Amino acid sequence: MAADENAQDPKLPADARLDSLEERLARAQKAEDVRSGKAPVADANEQLGQKVLSLLLGVLQAVP
Repeated sequence: MAADENAQDPKLPADARLDSLEERLARAQKAEDVRSGKAPVADANEQLGQKVLSLLLGVLQAVP
C-alpha cells in the first residue's frame, strides 16, 4: 500500500479531520517552540521586510 507524506492512502479521498488535526498540531508545536524559546530568529531580510511593510501601512493610514 503506497502512502503519501501524510500517511494517507492516495486511493482514498482526503480526510478533512486528519488535515484539521495536522494543522492544529503544527500550530501547537509552533506555539510551544515560541514559548520555550526554540522559535527561529528572524533574519535581516525578514526584519527589513517587516519594517517596510509597517512603514507602508503607516503611510496608507495617514492618507485621507
